[in-house]
Amino acid sequence: MTTEEYLKQRIKDLENNVCDSSLPLKFRKNQAFALLNYRDDLKQAVFENSRRRRLPREGNLEQ
Repeated sequence: MTTEEYLKQRIKDLENNVCDSSLPLKFRKNQAFALLNYRDDLKQAVFENSRRRRLPREGNLEQ
């Protein structure tokens, strides 16, 4: 499982927890804050991954 896949699954789980009214409100609030952090982490991971794809490999520069 890649980092992106893990983060997407974790976000989905957190979204389900936030929407589950049978869970205590305090727990749901904590899950909402965690959700914001995981979304930021996912954006950063996607950005870094796309940037790595665009940059030439160091080995290619020497040739």
